[in-house]
Amino acid sequence: MNPQQNTPSLRGRTVVTTVVIVVVLIALCLVLWMFRNTAPLSGLLGSTASTTQQTTGSTNTQTGSTNQTTPNQENWSTYTSTKFGFSIRYPKEYRLETPYAYSALGPGLTIPGVKFDISTTSTKGTNLAQDTGVSVETLTTTRSCTADLFVHTNDTVKTMVDHGTTYSVAESSDAGAGNLYHETIFALPGTSPCTAVRYFIHSTQLGNYPPNTVVAFDQTALLAQFDAIRQTLVLGR
Repeated sequence: MNPQQNTPSLRGRTVVTTVVIVVVLIALCLVLWMFRNTAPLSGLLGSTASTTQQTTGSTNTQTGSTNQTTPNQENWSTYTSTKFGFSIRYPKEYRLETPYAYSALGPGLTIPGVKFDISTTSTKGTNLAQDTGVSVETLTTTRSCTADLFVHTNDTVKTMVDHGTTYSVAESSDAGAGNLYHETIFALPGTSPCTAVRYFIHSTQLGNYPPNTVVAFDQTALLAQFDAIRQTLVLGR
């Protein structure tokens, strides 16, 4: 066989091999370029985690259990009632009312308990009244322990679960002579005597004051503090 006859075949193989190498090199260059211009995996994971945190935060805010708004309880005081069988913590600057009885339901319908009024300094310069506060109240009743027993209106009673505790919740609002009153009841179903926590918020119309002399109180911060107080309630003491 003449060796000259294999020369074209060898040349063809060389050309094919060269083309394959060039294609592979181009493909590698493209992969490298795409890798350098694409967000790293850690960045993508970080974006997902951030979205998850935002969703979780939204859920906690709706249930009133967001840790970010929980006031610092380091210097809080503890009140224990052997008469009513509970203990609760509250800011030390709050004013303790004991004995106390809620009397807005009318004669003969007072509800005994204990109340913690906000500090006088926290109301200065705002439209918040000094009798605003949180109370723990008890009722002896043969009915189920529900929030409507503690209010004078027939507002809808709702069920709420917060930090593993189930509450029967009702709200009541009233107004008169420039005063605004809003109450929220958190009754504890199954307790005997029937026990409830009341948020009592008394404010005044800003129009009652000369311009720029008072500001509206911070309702979000106030409710966050009231929530934190309620969550420290322990029964059976």
